[in-house]
Amino acid sequence: MGYTQAPSLASEEIESLLKEARIARFCSLNKDRTIHVTPVWFRYENGQIIMLTLVYSHNARNVSRNSKVTFLVDVVEPQVRGAIVYGRAALLYPAGDEEIMAFAVPVAEKYMTKERAEKLIKGWLKISKLAKLIVKPERTASFDYAKDEVWNEMWRTAGVRIVFSKDRDFALTRYYPTFSLYSFRSDSENLNAVCSL
Repeated sequence: MGYTQAPSLASEEIESLLKEARIARFCSLNKDRTIHVTPVWFRYENGQIIMLTLVYSHNARNVSRNSKVTFLVDVVEPQVRGAIVYGRAALLYPAGDEEIMAFAVPVAEKYMTKERAEKLIKGWLKISKLAKLIVKPERTASFDYAKDEVWNEMWRTAGVRIVFSKDRDFALTRYYPTFSLYSFRSDSENLNAVCSL
């Protein structure tokens, strides 16, 4: 049998990834049956994924029609790993601003100080209403290329050497099935990473 996919993450590794990852992709079903994908902020707690959405957002409209959703979290350093969560989403509409602040600030606080999070949510509430979007996982798939000997041997055989610089000036990031080379400085003498083919 040919190569299929990378080994899975252990359950505790999935939990850790969902708690630590910064950005995820939230996928819902459009009215015409195409997939709507958006990058989202989120918070993982008590086995559920919690997000913010505007009451009249595309995500909110899609979930109102069809609660089936997919949620992808992945990272590429130091090695590609991720989790794909399949589940059902529910929208909750808080009664007032106080209730909104109670759930929205902890989500935003993952990305900034509490003070800034409070200001951000208050700013949103001046222009629109927010809803709480909760994803209840039903099943999860995952991948961890650090554990994949076939994948890693392929890179070794190809003669690819990857070194991330401390300040992330330069990196070869591995995205299956191709890779992308990113260089953020033009003065190559300052690059602290090597990629040799």
